[in-house]
Amino acid sequence: MPDLNGLNVVITGASGALGSAVTERFHDAGAQCFLPLVETKVPLHLQKQGITTACGIDLTSEEDVESFFSGLPHIWATVNIAGGFLYAPIEETNAALLMKMLNINVLTTYLSCRASIRHMLNSRRGGRIVNIAARTALRPELGANMSAYAVAKAGVSALTAALAEEVKAHGIAVNALCPSIIDTPENRRQMPDADHAKWISPSVIAAEIVHLVSMETAAINGASIPIYGEV
Repeated sequence: MPDLNGLNVVITGASGALGSAVTERFHDAGAQCFLPLVETKVPLHLQKQGITTACGIDLTSEEDVESFFSGLPHIWATVNIAGGFLYAPIEETNAALLMKMLNINVLTTYLSCRASIRHMLNSRRGGRIVNIAARTALRPELGANMSAYAVAKAGVSALTAALAEEVKAHGIAVNALCPSIIDTPENRRQMPDADHAKWISPSVIAAEIVHLVSMETAAINGASIPIYGEV
């Protein structure tokens, strides 16, 4: 595990299954974790020394995101995990559901990236951003019966590549991980008949995120990296 002792890291979506695993991994690596939470009360497992939380943050609100980042010390990295999944054929996916997928996946990532980059540019120390896209961003034909989700995660991947080119001269690397279906309780609920043993675990993804945030990974930039289970 890379030594991240003393580095400040923002993690969105930290109360979810993947976010919790990522927060734990960064905490164990010595990073100081800053978590914007939509919840009004901090979950018990996030109440630890070295973890600073802000409750009631709506990551689709530009005002909330800017307010959260304005109160932070210098941040080395932001990990954008906040998002959501929808498994439904297109005839059951109306415009409202499409916009929900775009808002909770693309808009949250966009606003967090924007605030992070402004913060990093002001500090002039470089930094790292890791976004969470999905396998469907690389293989959209696998987005059957989840087209709204596939479109949203493709947007996250495109945003990652564009921003990486935009800020690379400032020592900021922006990458995305593209996992296959993650083994979470919510995904099991939505797809109870799937072979869950073939899904990728949050802990495996968390380890790769910590690697991408380390100072040794400056040469990796603008990538949408596949990280699949056995599916």
